[in-house]
Amino acid sequence: MIGDNDLLLIEDYLDDQLSGVQRQQFEQRLAKEPELAAELKIYRKMNQHLETQVKVNKQKEWKALLAEERGKQQSAPPARLRRMYYIASAAAAVLLLVAFFFLLPGPSNPDLAEAYWGESAAFFSTLTERGEAPSSPDNSQAYQLFEQGQYKSALEALRQAGPLSEVDLLLQGAAHFQLQQSDEAIRLFQQLLDDPNTLSKDEARWCLALAYLQKDQVAQARPLLQQIIDQQAWNWKPATRLMEEMGGR
Repeated sequence: MIGDNDLLLIEDYLDDQLSGVQRQQFEQRLAKEPELAAELKIYRKMNQHLETQVKVNKQKEWKALLAEERGKQQSAPPARLRRMYYIASAAAAVLLLVAFFFLLPGPSNPDLAEAYWGESAAFFSTLTERGEAPSSPDNSQAYQLFEQGQYKSALEALRQAGPLSEVDLLLQGAAHFQLQQSDEAIRLFQQLLDDPNTLSKDEARWCLALAYLQKDQVAQARPLLQQIIDQQAWNWKPATRLMEEMGGR
């Protein structure tokens, strides 16, 4: 069974924080313990999801910035003024970069929720690997539709299915989140947290915090994220980063 110390080892391994001896010992365990190796694969996928999301957001910001600057450019000035024009353009570009990184407001709370949803997306995409995906044909179809981005169809498939497991309810809440239906997502994630038999409380707590953030309700999201950090849950690192980005909001 994977314990908390194993999860910390996985995180340190992926962050290249282990010594040479520790790394060698951990890799020997990976070769002998399939469950540990599977968990490492899940964590690696979650990191890749988040890194991809961050890169996409940065690329969008830079493309928008470049498009704005190109739109402002006019035809080249006369030759005698060209040197002054280049100097002024360079100075303006520097000032623009300073403003972009230090003066402009950061992403909104809904934008942060969307960016950090990659951690949740990784969890849902690895349900089959964890052996937690439902065996019901209707429910399995819902998972396939969700993976294809057909969130409304996934919800309809779940409604037509039989009794829903806690993982099904997580998927249902995730589909509502993707459709910007924050209230319904909050209701489902809170229902899972309130159920004493729920095993996926860490996932439900993380998703609930993001759903509150999507609705711009920082006061409700902050204590949930702090609880994840205090308990050193599997997602405590992204929760810490998110709290830092939220700052004093």
